Amino acid sequence: MKRRTFMHALSALALVLCILVSMLPISAAADETMPFTDVPKSAWYYHPVEVCWSEGLMQGVSATAFAPNDTVTREMMAMILYRIAGGEPVEYEPLFEDVPPEKWYTDAILWDTQQGLTQGIRAATEDAAALFGVGQLTTREQIVTFLYRYEGSPEAAAPKIVYTDMNKVSSWAKDAVNWAASENILVGSLEHGRPYLRPRANCTRAELATILMRYAHPEERKEFIPPEISATPVVCSAKATIDGRLIGKLYGGSSNIAATDALVNVSDLAAVWSGFGFTTSISAANIYTCTVTFRGKVYTYTNGVSSARYDGYNWYIPVRDLPIRLSYSEYLDTKENHAFYTLLPDVSKIPSGRKVPVLMYHAVDDTAFAGGSLVLFVKPENMEAQLKYIKNNGYSAIWFEDLPNLASYQKPVILTFDDGYRNNYTVLFPLLKKYQIKATIFIFPNNIGTNKNFLTWDMVKEMQDSGLVSFQSHTMSHRDLDTLTEAEQRYELEESKRIITEKTGKECFVLCFPTGKYNADTLKLAKQSYLFGLKMRGNLYTTGSDRYVIPRYYVSRDTTLAQFVGMIRH
Repeated sequence: MKRRTFMHALSALALVLCILVSMLPISAAADETMPFTDVPKSAWYYHPVEVCWSEGLMQGVSATAFAPNDTVTREMMAMILYRIAGGEPVEYEPLFEDVPPEKWYTDAILWDTQQGLTQGIRAATEDAAALFGVGQLTTREQIVTFLYRYEGSPEAAAPKIVYTDMNKVSSWAKDAVNWAASENILVGSLEHGRPYLRPRANCTRAELATILMRYAHPEERKEFIPPEISATPVVCSAKATIDGRLIGKLYGGSSNIAATDALVNVSDLAAVWSGFGFTTSISAANIYTCTVTFRGKVYTYTNGVSSARYDGYNWYIPVRDLPIRLSYSEYLDTKENHAFYTLLPDVSKIPSGRKVPVLMYHAVDDTAFAGGSLVLFVKPENMEAQLKYIKNNGYSAIWFEDLPNLASYQKPVILTFDDGYRNNYTVLFPLLKKYQIKATIFIFPNNIGTNKNFLTWDMVKEMQDSGLVSFQSHTMSHRDLDTLTEAEQRYELEESKRIITEKTGKECFVLCFPTGKYNADTLKLAKQSYLFGLKMRGNLYTTGSDRYVIPRYYVSRDTTLAQFVGMIRH
C-alpha cells in the first residue's frame, strides 16, 4: 500500500467528520462538548484533548473518562496510527508471539508493521518468535519515533534548545527526537530552572494528545524558550543574624565579602523568620521572579536584577534588603564580618509626658560573696514581694524597646539590674519566670565567663531566649567614664556593644554609665552607638526628656515594700 502523509490522511478524516456533523441538527453540532469528566477546562491538556477527540484521533477509555494521566501502551499507539492513516483490514500473519488473531489491535499492529512504522521489541530467532510488546508502556521517544517513521524519516537538525538530558536519548531514537524537538512537536519542561526533554519517561495520554495536536496542526507548535537562570553564588565567610537567629550561610563573589554586601538563600530566611514565605514564577517577559510575603507585605525579586539570582534550585537576594525595607537596624561587626539585623525601637514614636519609673537593682541573694557590698544584695523574699506587687496591681514591667508602645501600658515600670551577677541567673531568673516579668540586665563583657561571681555567656543566652531578659551594655570593664580619654571611652562603649551584640545576636542599644559617671565626651559617643543612656540615681523618668541621662530609683537591700511602692506609684 502506498503510504499517505499524515496531513493527507487527517484531511480525509476531517472531511468524513464534517459530513457526519452536517447530518446532525445545527444545535446539536454547535453544543457538542467533550463528555470527559476528568478533563477540566483549567487543565493544561484540555485544548489538546479537545482537538484530538473532535478530530477522531483519540477516544476516551469510557463514555465519560479520558484518563489523561494513564500511560500509553504500544498497541494504543499502533491503533492511533492505524486510524489516522486510514489503515485497512489485513490478512492475519503470525508476525508476533503476543499478537494473536481477532484482537482489537491485531490489524493495527500488522498494518503498521507492514508499513514500516513500528517494529517489535524482540526479533524472531530460531528458538523464539518475535515480540511486539503488547501491554508495555510507551516512552516519549518511542511515540515520536512512530511519527518520525510515518513521516518518512526526514532529515532533522538538532533542536535550538540544549536540553539538559539529551544524552539520555536512546541511540535508535536520536534522529526522531531531534526532528520532533526541532519542529516543536516534542517540547520539554523546566526542572530546577533547566529544560528537560524526558525522552525515556513514559508518555501519558495527555502528553500524547499534545504531541498529536502539534504534529497535525503546525500553528499549534509554540517554541519552547526556557527563561535564563543564574550561576550559583559562592559561599563566603561572612555571617548574618536576624532577630537573634543566625542564618545558615551567606554567599558572594569572594570569601571575604562584607556581610552587608552578601547574598542569602531565601530558604534560609524562611527558616529563621516565622511567617516568611516565597514563591517562584515566570513573568510575562519569560523571566524568573520570586515573590516574598512577610508581615503582610509583598516584595518581588527578578532574576539578574539588583543582585537577585535564581540558579534553578534556590533564590538568592541581598541579605540586607528585606531587613532594611522592614526598618530593621543594621549593625556590622567588622572584626567578625558579621551583620546583625534587629528591630530597634523607633524613638520618634515615644510619646512625651509619660511617667515611667525606672528601678536600679544589682544582686539578689541572702548573702554577699566575698568582697561584695551587702547593701547591693536584695533579699530574695523582698525581690519576690516586689515582683508579686507588680503582678497583682496592674503594673507592666517593660523593656526600653517597648517605650514607643506606651499607649498599650497603663502602668509601665522598667526593672534594671547592673553588673550581671551570677545570682541574677540562680535567684532572680527563676522569680522572673514564676511571675512572667521582664527585666533589663546591664553587663560588662570583661567579667562575663571569667569571674565565678558573674554570669557566663551560656547563662546570658538562656535568659535572653526566655523572652524575659534583655541584655544591654555597662561598658567593657566598668571603669568610671569621666576619668577616661575620649579614645578610651570610645573603646569601652563600642567594644562592649560589639561583643554583647555578637554573643546575644541582637544589637545592643542601651548604655548604663558605670557608677553613674559621665562627661560631655560620654554623651557624644553614646549618641553615636546607642539610643538610650542611664544614670545611676535620680527620680522619676518622664518621656520626652533627655533619653541619654535617664534617671533611676535605687533599690537596695534596705528598701522596704512601702518604699518600693512609693517609687513606682505616681
